[in-house]
Amino acid sequence: MKPSARPIGVLVVAAGLLLAGQWLRARAGLELDADSIRLWVEGQGWLAPILFVLMIAGRQFILIPSGFLLAAGGLLFGIFVGTLLGTIGLVLSAVLTFVLARGLGGDRVRNRIAGRFPTFDRYVESAGPLLVFLSIAYPAGPMTAIFWAAGFSSVRLAALMVAVAGGGFVRAGAYSFFGATLTDVGSPLFWAAAAFLLLTFVVPLAHPGLRRRLFRPDAAPPS
Repeated sequence: MKPSARPIGVLVVAAGLLLAGQWLRARAGLELDADSIRLWVEGQGWLAPILFVLMIAGRQFILIPSGFLLAAGGLLFGIFVGTLLGTIGLVLSAVLTFVLARGLGGDRVRNRIAGRFPTFDRYVESAGPLLVFLSIAYPAGPMTAIFWAAGFSSVRLAALMVAVAGGGFVRAGAYSFFGATLTDVGSPLFWAAAAFLLLTFVVPLAHPGLRRRLFRPDAAPPS
């Protein structure tokens, strides 16, 4: 494919994935709750783990937030397996988004930034994986935006995958723990899981440096 035609091809692929995601959501009756996701995935037999991973990988095209899917993983497969499958899905989601961003001209954007702001480019390359890890580990971190930004930056794919795997394991574990208790809402374990999930939201925000990296990443001076 010619370089000039590549972005058009990528847009066609992205549009196709969005249409496929919406078709699947309508056909499967997926709603914004973990139980509807569990009911459909559970009915897929031996394909259930594979389809669950693919749903997380394509969650931005199905238009279902990761929290619902990751909680459904704990409900479906238990805490450990749900966390593992959720982490794999998040890494695949990062790779897919990264590739799409690079196909849309990420290399050109990156080269222009490197040429005009070499110090900032070096900062992004060194601090980028840490920002990715913190954003993914934080349960409300903006994953999709981070993945797209990584594709348009100097962050390398291998570093991105490692950062997402680490942060994704933390995020998937928190939601899977909570999801696994949804079969017994109101039990002491349910309230413990809910409290743990709430703490993962609130406690990290007490650190001013983390707040700055999560919500104002551009505030980090590239000097």
